[in-house]
Amino acid sequence: VEAALEYVPKERLSLNPDCGFSPSSINPMDFDEAYLKLRSLGSGARLLRERYG
Repeated sequence: VEAALEYVPKERLSLNPDCGFSPSSINPMDFDEAYLKLRSLGSGARLLRERYG
């Protein structure tokens, strides 16, 4: 994020994680795992907003 902010204004920067939420019959995801991933994503967003505004 810090390296990207040297070139892109924060208002134009969008982070898109490769979260692995693509469930299938080969790779099913259980509810608890999905919840923890979403919680981590929210925590990261909160941290970045606190740090960079």
